[in-house]
Amino acid sequence: MNKISDHWTFWIILLGTLVTPFLALSFFTHPSADDFMTSAMIRDYGMAAHIKQFYFEWCGRYFSMLLDFINPLIIGWMDGYKIFPALLILLFYLALFRFFRNIFHPAINTSRIFMIALVFLLVFVNNVPSTAECIYWLDGSLEYFTGIILMLFFMAILLRTWATPFIKKKDILLLCILTILIIGTNEISMFMLDEVIGAIILYQFIIKKKTQTSLYCIAATAVIASIFEISAPGNFSRMDQFPESGNILFSMQQSLISLIKIFGSFISDPGFLITSILFFLYIPTFRKSKIFSELISIKPVYVLTASFFILSSLYFPVIYGTGLNPALRVHNVVAFAFIGIWFLNIAVIINYLEKRQKLIIPNAQNTLIKTLGIIAFTLTLLQFHKVPGGKYICTGNICRAFYDLAFNAIVYNNELNARQNIILHAKAENSRNIVVPQLTHIPQTIYFTDITGNADHWINKSVSIYYGLDSIKTTKQIKP
Repeated sequence: MNKISDHWTFWIILLGTLVTPFLALSFFTHPSADDFMTSAMIRDYGMAAHIKQFYFEWCGRYFSMLLDFINPLIIGWMDGYKIFPALLILLFYLALFRFFRNIFHPAINTSRIFMIALVFLLVFVNNVPSTAECIYWLDGSLEYFTGIILMLFFMAILLRTWATPFIKKKDILLLCILTILIIGTNEISMFMLDEVIGAIILYQFIIKKKTQTSLYCIAATAVIASIFEISAPGNFSRMDQFPESGNILFSMQQSLISLIKIFGSFISDPGFLITSILFFLYIPTFRKSKIFSELISIKPVYVLTASFFILSSLYFPVIYGTGLNPALRVHNVVAFAFIGIWFLNIAVIINYLEKRQKLIIPNAQNTLIKTLGIIAFTLTLLQFHKVPGGKYICTGNICRAFYDLAFNAIVYNNELNARQNIILHAKAENSRNIVVPQLTHIPQTIYFTDITGNADHWINKSVSIYYGLDSIKTTKQIKP
């Protein structure tokens, strides 16, 4: 067993088992809320009408509007909806791999880079505030999770050209296209990208004393795309619907509170803390990469200040635009940024202390590293407790995914399939007012929301429009 655990393949397979429930749960997902409303709009009135309505009446997320066109519900392909979450998870992993490969290769071999990307993926999915809103609710994932994935590809290309004095025209074009797409997904990704581009230009100007000229082209593209997104009439129309919007002081306060909550949720996860310790022990290995070594050579005060500013500012546009606390899908994007910034700060601080001979990273033995890995793996699976006289409560998303897959997903899927049959059967009999049973099993990993007992609720109306009904509502027991 000891010899087996010495191979990176063993760890990749072991940790890969923690991803499998998320992939499997993809095939138990069902559309909800905006999925029905948006698909019905595009199906009945066309893509142009959808874009016009959203850009002028709701928001400026021009690329997300285009992505809505790939929702399988438009053509009534319910099974197609189930494919997307798994595809997004795999695409996220590919983006992570490309990102880390361009940082560490060739100093670190490909097997280890596969492992690094897998660990980051697991840290993210285990701690993201809502896996449902991040991955499984298609309308939300196309807006927010896609922005995260594109951001990783953007950074991967940028890192590939990091050590070169000039960026190739092909790469400049790709970076400009990705800039336009990322900014068009959502306001949080827009803020993140704008700030990252600004930070890179500032870093090169201060540290390297010379900035790649092509970065100004990318920055100009970001400015133009951001203006187009921000100035959309729909943004101002939406703000008019929220009387508490436009309050700068409140937005700053809530942004700070939201950041503190994210910080607290991460440091309360033992798996995340152990991963941080392992990262600390591997810093000497990571420093073999010239790019990594250069990135962590900045003074901690600069990185800490920029980190706080970037993370807290990501909440600002949403709170300012609505006057409400951010939705979980907003926290998801910030959680992604938090993970990257957390590990960057650890590396920068440790590197700074080492250079001043105030800290020495211990030469960790293989046994210690493997032991910490097994502990992190075990604690991640055991993140649950039983309420006295009640159900088991999972505090980590990985534990919850296994639980949902075992106890909730099959019944949930069967109940919604039965609901679909009820709707189609009622329509065939020309019945336009339908009552369906409430769901009895809720897999929190993939469940976003559902129709209610109120036929006038906006979600109920969206489902009614999609299916061509007059009304639909739920009840605990269908009347005979």
